[in-house]
Amino acid sequence: MRMERQQDQNASADIVTALADEVVNLRDFGGLPTVAGQYVKTGMLYRSGHLATLSDSGCALLDAQGFAIVADLRFAKEREEAPSLWPTQAGIDILRVEGGEQSEGPHVAVLKSGALAPDDIDHFYRNFYRTIPFDPHFRPMFAAIIARIADASGPALIHCSVGKDRTGILVALIHHLLDVTPEAIRANYMKTREAPGLEKMVPEIIDRLRDRLRQDITPATARKMLGVEESYLDAAFDEIVQRCGSIAEYLAQSGVDDAVRDSLRARLLS
Repeated sequence: MRMERQQDQNASADIVTALADEVVNLRDFGGLPTVAGQYVKTGMLYRSGHLATLSDSGCALLDAQGFAIVADLRFAKEREEAPSLWPTQAGIDILRVEGGEQSEGPHVAVLKSGALAPDDIDHFYRNFYRTIPFDPHFRPMFAAIIARIADASGPALIHCSVGKDRTGILVALIHHLLDVTPEAIRANYMKTREAPGLEKMVPEIIDRLRDRLRQDITPATARKMLGVEESYLDAAFDEIVQRCGSIAEYLAQSGVDDAVRDSLRARLLS
């Protein structure tokens, strides 16, 4: 079993390395330990930023992995500005956020707030993380994605624009359902800080926001907007517990029942 797990991890790492220059923040979010001593399978769960810069060879590489599900957590306006180049073939279940057509990504919203000091950005994101689990667009979407993954026949990819906030919350909820240790959930979330491609996005974010909002920001501010803090994820979980009593109860109220949880664990734990 250990040898098979290592082989799966190596194959997953090869894919992530091959696409590091094309897809920001792409990584396998399997391979983590559970409280009971099991491990989340690798090669089955991936997360990333948008898919608007894939090459033909990158698309072909993803095609070869046999993905069954792609969940795009971006709003319609974000999808219009950075259309996904993959998947293009039939047979892949594509889930997209419906509604909120005029909404924009959090990195744009924080700029529009006009509060760009580091403490202000932290405050904005903590509030953002508190609202997302209960947002009328995202709460049912999260439950639907989890149910599809539990019943899928192949790997799943979850992404938003940068793959850190909306994606980060959903990934953490999936890890919670799989009974991943709290330390591993937090460490996986914080790996965004090391994500390939984020530094390359800094001038892109600066130029895009100058063109759209006629507002200049410094590279340090752009990096802050593209980063994560432990307090962000804590804010999401604290709000869930405050409103629902526990993360498990939040998920149950959202429609993720015991049957979905058990299917998810049977399929993704080894």
